[in-house]
Amino acid sequence: MTELILSTTSLILDPIAAVVFLILLLYDGFFKDASVLLRVAVAVFSAGLLGQSVRSYIAFTTGEFPPEFILPWWIFKDWGLVLLALHYAIDRARGRGWS
Repeated sequence: MTELILSTTSLILDPIAAVVFLILLLYDGFFKDASVLLRVAVAVFSAGLLGQSVRSYIAFTTGEFPPEFILPWWIFKDWGLVLLALHYAIDRARGRGWS
């Protein structure tokens, strides 16, 4: 059951979420008023989701995780979340967030 949940998340839901985020970034109206930091955070997070999906696909098909050389792609998912938190912290400090 755990493997089914992990494979569904990594192979189906993560790529769908990444594609939706990227489409919304490219769509002219959705992030029109968003800060550059928020747009970068979403783009970096999407790259991390796609990187994790590719890595998981290789692991599920071959039975082994691929080696990571200089920088693992999945780390972008974490960096995207950090940038997102930074964006909201800056908005909060400026008195614009979480009202």
